[in-house]
Amino acid sequence: MNSSISLWRLTWKEYRVQRSLWLAVLILTALIQTCSAFIAALTQDGPPTSGVGYLVSAFVAVGVYMLGCGATLFALEHEHGTFDFQRLLPVPAWQVYVAKLGVGFLSGIVLLAALLVLAHALFVGWHAILAPADWLAGCVTFTEIFVWAVLFSLLLRHPLRAAVCGIVATSVTVCILLPLTNSLPWEEDVLIYHRSLLGTRIGIIALLLAIDTWLTWRWFDGKI
Repeated sequence: MNSSISLWRLTWKEYRVQRSLWLAVLILTALIQTCSAFIAALTQDGPPTSGVGYLVSAFVAVGVYMLGCGATLFALEHEHGTFDFQRLLPVPAWQVYVAKLGVGFLSGIVLLAALLVLAHALFVGWHAILAPADWLAGCVTFTEIFVWAVLFSLLLRHPLRAAVCGIVATSVTVCILLPLTNSLPWEEDVLIYHRSLLGTRIGIIALLLAIDTWLTWRWFDGKI
């Protein structure tokens, strides 16, 4: 079987699995933003001058999507009873790995782009922008959530448990790293966390990604 065709079919299969969640997060986030703008207009407060809140909500929504997507990538194969069929397919493990993680991460990027375009076009205009450090911190944050969720999706056979463990692991990481920031009040400390220690967090992501890669081969061989 042609490898490019196999990879395309695996990618299409993963796209169909994640499509409903992607659309649900997109529509729900747009509705929440619309309700927020409507309530603000009724109270004559209007949207925030900078509109940053609408942009930040896009990153939060993508984090939620990446958590759900990562948690279902591998665990759903067991829950739906398709794991044995997946292993019998005449495709190597690396194609399964690339298809699953590629669709998961790229769909998150596309979701972020769609939500930001909606926010700019409907709520805040095109003058409101985030600082480059905030962009980087937001992308690192949802990537961190994603690799943790994938890890537990490989280790566990239940998507909900994988999602819960993924968000708990991410939260514990935050609690461990926060003391390394300056001694500031909690709110300011969280902001500092998002802009500092990026090197440490990227290192954690790289380590988790390496573990996910190794576990994928063991998962494909039925050893976990």
